[in-house]
Amino acid sequence: MNGSHLHYITHYNNTVKYQKEILVLEAIIFVLLWITNSYIAMLCTFIVVPIFAGTWLISIIAEWLEKSKVAKSYFFFILGLAMIPSVLFIFFSTILGGVGEIFKD
Repeated sequence: MNGSHLHYITHYNNTVKYQKEILVLEAIIFVLLWITNSYIAMLCTFIVVPIFAGTWLISIIAEWLEKSKVAKSYFFFILGLAMIPSVLFIFFSTILGGVGEIFKD
């Protein structure tokens, strides 16, 4: 293995080390978005969730086809990145009276 591959592995391990903090930071950002501008929060949710859900689905299929050395926590991390905005969308759209009410702002 040359040095560039080792740098990538070290960088990935450091990112996995902070996955709980990254999930909390994402939740805080989305809550602040929902509090300040529900329309932008909804648009960001509709952009971010399919990207992370698609990444998770492709990763699961690739793992199923050919086993890799990727930690199982990676799959939960990517799923969490997709689920947090989804749950917040359901919560805030319920509080705000549905998706139709968001467009009236």
